[in-house]
Amino acid sequence: MGDVCNILTGKLNSNAAENFGMYPFFTCSKDNFKINSYSFDCEAILLAGNNAVGDFGIKHYKGKFDVYQRTYVITIKNESEFDYDFLYHTLKTHLKDFQRYSYGTATQYLTKSILDPFEFKAPNIQIQQKIGHILGTLNKSIEKLHLQNILLEKMIHSIFKSWFVDFDGQTEFVDSELGQIPRGWILSKLDDILSLLRDGSHNPPQRVVKGISFITGGTLNFIIEYDKATYITDEDYYKIQKNYQLKENDIMLSIVGTLGNVAIVRTTDLPLSHQRSAAMLRVNEKANFVFLYCLIKSPGFQLFLDTHQTRTAQPSIFLGTLSSYEFVLPSTKILNNFFRLGSPIIKKMQDNCSSILILEKIRDSLLPKLMSGEIRV
Repeated sequence: MGDVCNILTGKLNSNAAENFGMYPFFTCSKDNFKINSYSFDCEAILLAGNNAVGDFGIKHYKGKFDVYQRTYVITIKNESEFDYDFLYHTLKTHLKDFQRYSYGTATQYLTKSILDPFEFKAPNIQIQQKIGHILGTLNKSIEKLHLQNILLEKMIHSIFKSWFVDFDGQTEFVDSELGQIPRGWILSKLDDILSLLRDGSHNPPQRVVKGISFITGGTLNFIIEYDKATYITDEDYYKIQKNYQLKENDIMLSIVGTLGNVAIVRTTDLPLSHQRSAAMLRVNEKANFVFLYCLIKSPGFQLFLDTHQTRTAQPSIFLGTLSSYEFVLPSTKILNNFFRLGSPIIKKMQDNCSSILILEKIRDSLLPKLMSGEIRV
């Protein structure tokens, strides 16, 4: 790779990110950050240089940006011979190889001495461009759906904040322990609107290659991310879930490790079992799952998690502490109106997630076949 690419790194610390910055700031995280200055103005492949488990992120960007000191900026020396989309997808197919070649104990590292001699096959530029176009078109469709979900998520939380935090439209107020609240609304605890609150298995069973999905808090990202899940036998499933089974529209919340990740259970997820790091919340007749989802995603609830967690080697929060969270419960009429407004938004986001998974499967199945020449273009 060193023969055809320039391989540089950034010079900034990872904490150089700035809220509301003008330019992208690429680090070894898969999350996106911003900064108000830039050191690069070009097209490039951004490759993470370290990761705790060797899961090196890779991105393709064109424009002004800056980079963390352990993130590689890979540019093509001769663009008449190599295509950026092709290079991006080629390197993406070799991320497992990079993981295998990396070194380290607590953190895995990719070094320039690993990247420079790395070899890969490349057809002529015309074929590269055709392959890049096919895969790039799929990626743009996937990115469009991701962006739509970001906007829909912002929309529903903006409505929630307007109705249930700022109390827009309310004219009469009374004093309460939380300050002034609309007349007729009730000061409540989370436990008041739940019919069931459970964490998962504290003694995880043996995993199997195929079986019933067994999830942790790390799999929760609006939907359940099954590429991070494992599997258990039917027998172990019925032992773990003998007292209750997860249902559609149950809310899953991460309560050990990274706190506050949330997912809504879909019919297609079932049957499903969970480990103790993922708590299940089932709403009762006093509210609805759309309200509950927005409530536990709200800044107020997320702050509650942060301030009430047990600060040990692995952060966690007890179910009893969760159930004590206080909020203001509106009238049934207002809750029903919010459900009618919010449920189509949730449904659209779920449909988009299903479409993303289908497109990703198509892309990932095409990728090795296009790269190997099994499918000719």
